[in-house]
Amino acid sequence: MNADGSGRTRLTQTPLHAIMERRLKGGEGRAWNNVAPTWSPDGSQLVFLTDRTGCWEIWVMPVPGTDGGNPQPLLPGDVQHQLGLTYNSVDERVLSWR
Repeated sequence: MNADGSGRTRLTQTPLHAIMERRLKGGEGRAWNNVAPTWSPDGSQLVFLTDRTGCWEIWVMPVPGTDGGNPQPLLPGDVQHQLGLTYNSVDERVLSWR
């Protein structure tokens, strides 16, 4: 997104196969929530919260146009689960690169 709010671009999207796999396994088959993005100091990466695995986790991705856009967990799953993150759908800054 540009500083004036124009040029919005979707960076993450739940693939249809992920929704269908959850439904087939008896889950609710919903789209992932990707929230609270924060730019890296050099502007080449975004860190954000996602619930794509069923619990809130911290993920990071290179900004498309730099070297990709492939989101990855920031920490191993067992470490993520120990953090016990929650997000209550409040538009707030959650993460910082400090």
